Amino acid sequence: MPRLQNFTFEIVHNNHQADELAARGYEFRSPDGEDKYRLSKGAIAFCVFAKGELTHKGWVAMTEEAQKSILNLPLKIDFPAGEAFCGGTVTNPKYRQMGLMVYGYFKRLQFLREVRRSGAISYVAEDNVASHRAQAKLYPRLYAKVRYMRILGLIFEKELAC
Repeated sequence: MPRLQNFTFEIVHNNHQADELAARGYEFRSPDGEDKYRLSKGAIAFCVFAKGELTHKGWVAMTEEAQKSILNLPLKIDFPAGEAFCGGTVTNPKYRQMGLMVYGYFKRLQFLREVRRSGAISYVAEDNVASHRAQAKLYPRLYAKVRYMRILGLIFEKELAC
Protein backbone atom coordinates (compact mmCIF):
# COMPACT_ATOMS: atom_id res chain seq x y z
CA MET A 1 0.00 0.00 0.00
CA PRO A 2 1.23 3.51 -0.71
CA ARG A 3 2.33 5.73 2.13
CA LEU A 4 -0.52 8.16 1.47
CA GLN A 5 -3.60 8.87 3.56
CA ASN A 6 -7.12 8.97 2.09
CA PHE A 7 -6.35 8.14 -1.52
CA THR A 8 -8.76 6.99 -4.22
CA PHE A 9 -7.93 4.46 -6.92
CA GLU A 10 -9.79 4.55 -10.24
CA ILE A 11 -9.63 2.49 -13.43
CA VAL A 12 -10.76 4.48 -16.48
CA HIS A 13 -11.75 2.44 -19.54
CA ASN A 14 -13.15 5.15 -21.80
CA ASN A 15 -13.79 8.87 -22.26
CA HIS A 16 -17.32 8.60 -20.86
CA GLN A 17 -15.91 7.34 -17.53
CA ALA A 18 -13.28 10.11 -17.65
CA ASP A 19 -16.07 12.70 -18.05
CA GLU A 20 -17.93 11.19 -15.08
CA LEU A 21 -14.76 11.36 -12.96
CA ALA A 22 -14.19 14.99 -13.97
CA ALA A 23 -17.76 15.82 -12.94
CA ARG A 24 -16.95 14.40 -9.48
CA GLY A 25 -13.80 16.57 -9.28
CA TYR A 26 -11.23 13.95 -10.37
CA GLU A 27 -9.54 15.36 -13.46
CA PHE A 28 -6.64 13.39 -14.88
CA ARG A 29 -6.64 14.31 -18.55
CA SER A 30 -3.67 16.24 -19.86
CA PRO A 31 -4.37 19.62 -21.52
CA ASP A 32 -2.83 18.40 -24.81
CA GLY A 33 -5.60 15.81 -25.34
CA GLU A 34 -3.22 12.85 -25.19
CA ASP A 35 -5.24 11.01 -22.54
CA LYS A 36 -8.48 11.48 -24.46
CA TYR A 37 -6.77 10.05 -27.55
CA ARG A 38 -5.37 7.06 -25.62
CA LEU A 39 -8.77 6.21 -24.17
CA SER A 40 -10.36 6.47 -27.64
CA LYS A 41 -7.83 3.90 -28.92
CA GLY A 42 -8.68 1.40 -26.16
CA ALA A 43 -5.94 2.13 -23.62
CA ILE A 44 -7.00 1.86 -19.95
CA ALA A 45 -5.84 4.38 -17.32
CA PHE A 46 -5.04 3.40 -13.73
CA CYS A 47 -5.15 6.47 -11.52
CA VAL A 48 -4.49 7.32 -7.89
CA PHE A 49 -5.94 10.54 -6.47
CA ALA A 50 -5.44 12.31 -3.15
CA LYS A 51 -8.18 14.81 -2.30
CA GLY A 52 -9.13 14.95 -5.98
CA GLU A 53 -5.57 15.66 -7.15
CA LEU A 54 -3.93 13.19 -9.52
CA THR A 55 -0.93 11.62 -7.79
CA HIS A 56 -0.14 8.73 -10.14
CA LYS A 57 -1.24 7.44 -13.55
CA GLY A 58 -0.27 4.38 -15.57
CA TRP A 59 -1.67 2.75 -18.69
CA VAL A 60 -2.52 -0.74 -19.93
CA ALA A 61 -3.01 -1.71 -23.58
CA MET A 62 -4.48 -4.99 -24.74
CA THR A 63 -4.33 -4.22 -28.47
CA GLU A 64 -1.60 -2.94 -30.75
CA GLU A 65 -3.60 0.22 -31.52
CA ALA A 66 -3.88 1.03 -27.82
CA GLN A 67 -0.17 0.27 -27.26
CA LYS A 68 0.88 2.60 -30.07
CA SER A 69 -1.21 5.39 -28.51
CA ILE A 70 0.90 5.05 -25.35
CA LEU A 71 4.33 4.31 -26.82
CA ASN A 72 4.84 4.22 -30.57
CA LEU A 73 7.85 1.91 -30.73
CA PRO A 74 8.02 -1.40 -32.60
CA LEU A 75 7.62 -3.63 -29.55
CA LYS A 76 7.11 -7.37 -29.93
CA ILE A 77 3.92 -8.05 -27.98
CA ASP A 78 1.69 -11.04 -28.79
CA PHE A 79 -1.71 -9.50 -28.05
CA PRO A 80 -3.75 -12.41 -29.55
CA ALA A 81 -1.90 -14.83 -27.23
CA GLY A 82 -2.94 -12.79 -24.19
CA GLU A 83 0.03 -10.49 -23.63
CA ALA A 84 -0.57 -6.86 -22.69
CA PHE A 85 1.49 -3.69 -22.53
CA CYS A 86 1.99 -1.55 -19.40
CA GLY A 87 3.51 1.91 -19.75
CA GLY A 88 3.07 5.65 -19.72
CA THR A 89 3.55 5.79 -15.97
CA VAL A 90 3.75 9.22 -14.35
CA THR A 91 3.86 10.19 -10.67
CA ASN A 92 3.22 13.77 -9.56
CA PRO A 93 6.56 15.07 -8.17
CA LYS A 94 4.83 16.12 -4.91
CA TYR A 95 3.94 12.48 -4.26
CA ARG A 96 7.14 10.67 -5.21
CA GLN A 97 8.86 8.29 -2.77
CA MET A 98 5.45 7.20 -1.40
CA GLY A 99 5.16 3.80 -3.08
CA LEU A 100 2.62 4.95 -5.68
CA MET A 101 4.48 3.49 -8.65
CA VAL A 102 4.72 0.05 -7.05
CA TYR A 103 1.05 0.23 -6.07
CA GLY A 104 0.10 1.32 -9.61
CA TYR A 105 2.06 -1.54 -11.20
CA PHE A 106 0.54 -4.01 -8.73
CA LYS A 107 -3.01 -2.83 -9.54
CA ARG A 108 -2.36 -3.09 -13.30
CA LEU A 109 -0.98 -6.62 -12.95
CA GLN A 110 -3.90 -7.57 -10.69
CA PHE A 111 -6.32 -6.31 -13.34
CA LEU A 112 -4.53 -8.26 -16.09
CA ARG A 113 -4.78 -11.46 -14.03
CA GLU A 114 -8.51 -10.85 -13.54
CA VAL A 115 -9.09 -10.46 -17.29
CA ARG A 116 -6.99 -13.58 -17.95
CA ARG A 117 -4.00 -12.00 -19.65
CA SER A 118 -0.90 -14.20 -19.76
CA GLY A 119 1.66 -11.48 -19.12
CA ALA A 120 2.60 -7.84 -19.36
CA ILE A 121 5.41 -6.27 -21.35
CA SER A 122 6.87 -2.92 -20.29
CA TYR A 123 9.43 -0.70 -21.93
CA VAL A 124 11.67 1.07 -19.42
CA ALA A 125 14.51 3.35 -20.43
CA GLU A 126 17.83 2.21 -19.03
CA ASP A 127 18.36 5.44 -17.09
CA ASN A 128 14.88 5.41 -15.47
CA VAL A 129 16.06 4.35 -12.03
CA ALA A 130 12.74 4.95 -10.26
CA SER A 131 10.82 2.69 -12.63
CA HIS A 132 13.45 -0.05 -12.43
CA ARG A 133 13.40 0.12 -8.63
CA ALA A 134 9.59 -0.07 -8.50
CA GLN A 135 9.34 -2.93 -10.97
CA ALA A 136 12.05 -4.91 -9.16
CA LYS A 137 9.68 -5.24 -6.20
CA LEU A 138 7.30 -7.19 -8.45
CA TYR A 139 9.97 -9.66 -9.64
CA PRO A 140 9.89 -9.05 -13.39
CA ARG A 141 11.74 -11.11 -15.96
CA LEU A 142 14.06 -9.15 -18.25
CA TYR A 143 12.88 -10.01 -21.73
CA ALA A 144 15.29 -8.02 -23.87
CA LYS A 145 17.54 -5.01 -24.03
CA VAL A 146 17.08 -3.04 -27.21
CA ARG A 147 18.88 -0.05 -28.63
CA TYR A 148 16.63 2.22 -30.70
CA MET A 149 17.85 4.94 -32.98
CA ARG A 150 15.60 7.27 -34.96
CA ILE A 151 17.08 9.11 -37.94
CA LEU A 152 14.85 11.25 -40.17
CA GLY A 153 11.77 9.29 -39.11
CA LEU A 154 13.34 5.89 -39.69
CA ILE A 155 13.68 3.60 -36.68
CA PHE A 156 16.63 1.27 -36.34
CA GLU A 157 16.66 -1.31 -33.56
CA LYS A 158 19.20 -3.77 -32.33
CA GLU A 159 18.51 -6.38 -29.65
CA LEU A 160 21.38 -6.62 -27.18
CA ALA A 161 22.36 -9.53 -24.94
CA CYS A 162 20.49 -9.56 -21.61
